Amino acid sequence: IPMMVTWHEVYGYNHWRKERNPIIGAFAAFYENRAMSLGDYLIAVSNHTRGRLIQKGVNEDRIKVVYAGMDVDAIAGTPPGGLESDLIYSARLVPTKRTDLLLSASELAGKKLGRPIKGVITGDGPQKDQLKRQAYNMQVDFHFTGWLPEPSEVWAHMKKSKIMVHTSEREGFGFAALEAMACGLPVVAMDQETTAVKEFVEEGKTGYKVEPDPESISDAIITAISNHQSMADNCRDYAKGFSWSSSGENLIAAYRSA
Repeated sequence: IPMMVTWHEVYGYNHWRKERNPIIGAFAAFYENRAMSLGDYLIAVSNHTRGRLIQKGVNEDRIKVVYAGMDVDAIAGTPPGGLESDLIYSARLVPTKRTDLLLSASELAGKKLGRPIKGVITGDGPQKDQLKRQAYNMQVDFHFTGWLPEPSEVWAHMKKSKIMVHTSEREGFGFAALEAMACGLPVVAMDQETTAVKEFVEEGKTGYKVEPDPESISDAIITAISNHQSMADNCRDYAKGFSWSSSGENLIAAYRSA
């Protein structure tokens, strides 16, 4: 019976070293590399993850790409809720998500617009208090919701926003970005090899890809806010391709091909 192993992300030693410590990081990286030898086929949830597996020495013939899915119908049926905002970011508040970069870029965008940027950040994590203090001392108007137990609560906040800014340093897929698109929000994503989010952004149609610096991000924020209404239908149409049914059909096809 063929064994299929799904990979959501490939981290590597540098990530594990920073996330834990050098000793545990070395063990985790060794375990991760050994795990790549398991299974007749590996299912990667994005082309980004597929590329990372190949970089680690996995034969590309062993890899099948099956994008993860989301409940597009449930998102469509969720009514707007929460505060009106210019932008939203949904993430665990840890260093790799670079929420501090989002705040810096938002402050700069507000200075260019002549008014503070209104933002909502959903999620919790060890950096929450630090980020709230940072936002309090900046010329921004940000609301931190904390952890929201129901996905529909996050989607409701998305539907009261104009855009999503996804500053994460690394992502194996990017559920939050695609859920935002399903809500009609264009996404400002980082143009880096370490994140899969840029795969889902078509320049000027579903969002913008920028360098991870405050100046570039601030310009993209202003452009995306100005164009968000004209891009909303493109975003929703694109997100439909990542429904649970579509993902399930592709997964079944991958299993049958084995």
